[in-house]
Amino acid sequence: MSQTISAVQRSSPGRMKWRLAGGAVVALLIGALWRAEDVPPIPSHPDVSLTGSAPVTFAPPSAGMADASTELAALKAELNTAAMAIDQSSVVESEGPVRTRPDYVSPMEWMVLQGVANQHTNAERELSRMVHFLRFNKQLERWEGLSAGGDPALRHALASALVTDLPARVRQGDLTASDARSLLMRLLADAEPNAALREARMGDTMARIESASRAAAQAVAQGGNAVVPLGSAPAATSAPAR
Repeated sequence: MSQTISAVQRSSPGRMKWRLAGGAVVALLIGALWRAEDVPPIPSHPDVSLTGSAPVTFAPPSAGMADASTELAALKAELNTAAMAIDQSSVVESEGPVRTRPDYVSPMEWMVLQGVANQHTNAERELSRMVHFLRFNKQLERWEGLSAGGDPALRHALASALVTDLPARVRQGDLTASDARSLLMRLLADAEPNAALREARMGDTMARIESASRAAAQAVAQGGNAVVPLGSAPAATSAPAR
């Protein structure tokens, strides 16, 4: 299946980082559907552990539903609908709480996100962080999928949104400062076509990334696994260069 869906991985001590793993959760769902066809129904639901903590539970297909291929087609349609919505999400959203499912998050992705978030003490904050990072990943994947000659306006909108969002992703611990700087260098040409303005935006964004990195490190030092609260500004952030 070409459509991707996010999966959760632990990639650093004490912090949960997200990476897009193409089709990972979809593959788990396919396996669950195949098992439902091949073995007699059982009372319990299959458990899929995404984090190494308490498992997220998926209900097997009900006996009255159509075959597995119909369910998978419906799942794919939901993912495609969410993928198309990312083109309308090129403006960076507030880092505030996310309480309802955005259009670019499919119902299945939303269920997975909620299941993972509910394993955290502050479920709302973790859900919001993961949704914002999922949006970032989907925008990045969409930008990477556009050819150099394809829809320059959309490439510019996506790249600009991604560049603007980089410091927030570092502040929340989703990206390292090094990762963010590497992405910035890839995105800049599309984000700022004007060469004269590009250098100024690069310098301003680099400064914001470094400030966000210091804020993230300070939050971890003060609270162990702490993350800078959603919506809060990083320490010593300067005003955008004009």
